[in-house]
Amino acid sequence: SRKISEMDLNYNSYYFAGTENGKIYLGNFTAPLQMLVLENNATKKTKFRIHFDRTDLPFHAVQIRVMPPYFYAFDGTVSCIYSGLASDWQAKLKFRSNKFIDQVIPIDSERLVFREQNRNGSIIGITDLSTGGSIQYSSSILQKQIDGIFDVDGKLLFDAAQKQIIYVYAYRNQFTVADDQLNVKYRGNTIDTIKRAHIKVATLKDRGQLKLAEPPLLVNKAAAVYENLLFINSSIIGRFESEEMWTVASIIDIYNLSDRSYVTSMYVHDVQKKKMTSFTVEDNRLYALVGNAMVTYNLSTIITSRYQKNKIKNLSADSRGRSKT
Repeated sequence: SRKISEMDLNYNSYYFAGTENGKIYLGNFTAPLQMLVLENNATKKTKFRIHFDRTDLPFHAVQIRVMPPYFYAFDGTVSCIYSGLASDWQAKLKFRSNKFIDQVIPIDSERLVFREQNRNGSIIGITDLSTGGSIQYSSSILQKQIDGIFDVDGKLLFDAAQKQIIYVYAYRNQFTVADDQLNVKYRGNTIDTIKRAHIKVATLKDRGQLKLAEPPLLVNKAAAVYENLLFINSSIIGRFESEEMWTVASIIDIYNLSDRSYVTSMYVHDVQKKKMTSFTVEDNRLYALVGNAMVTYNLSTIITSRYQKNKIKNLSADSRGRSKT
């Protein structure tokens, strides 16, 4: 895989809201109703403003997800979901409740998968906007090890091609794959060896709230899925990797969800001594946010050849020896 372009976005507050046919949709944490659309190999930039039909809610953290032709806006702090067409960026309120929801991802035009956090811990659910926001939960996707909140923290993903939900844990070497009805298909492991979350939880005496007593050991920093491949930004150095390379780049390990094999790994280089914070994948391109820049990588055929199911080969070992100690 090789880097083919780098674009200065001037700010480090962008996040990936969606991609389609080489179009990249970027949301902005500090300007939540602004949408930046990149086209033509990320050389053309267009800004749009999103308009809500109801603006009387006490918004704190609006985020956008784009699944053309639709887009969705949500704010877990006030538990609302808006939707509209990306052709005019007019959003209508479709869901309102008193639950704290985050990581909302559209499955199709009306259904969205999300993570809900409550006093009993975190849980994955699906809401259907066509039925007024009815919710279906799965108590089996997230597996508690210590407290059910911090220990199950992670990244929620949806593989649109295979219609499956993937949850990648942040503090252990595991991910869970479920279908779009929340039925667990299997639990997979990354090539890291941290099976149990290394976290210490303390209770605040005055409020009875849980907090982390010390910084946890982060195993998986960021993740993305495309077709049947899972891409995970590992934060633990591999046994055969040079520490010198580790200091100037981020590593992404790639797994085949169809045969549960490890495929290969690739590097995303730092930009002006800043490390990658997030990334997304579409077709033969990987887009990453690194400091104020968005960089584009062309994926090698080692990776893209695994997209076709009939070409899947089970690699017993990787030539670069990416296994962890």
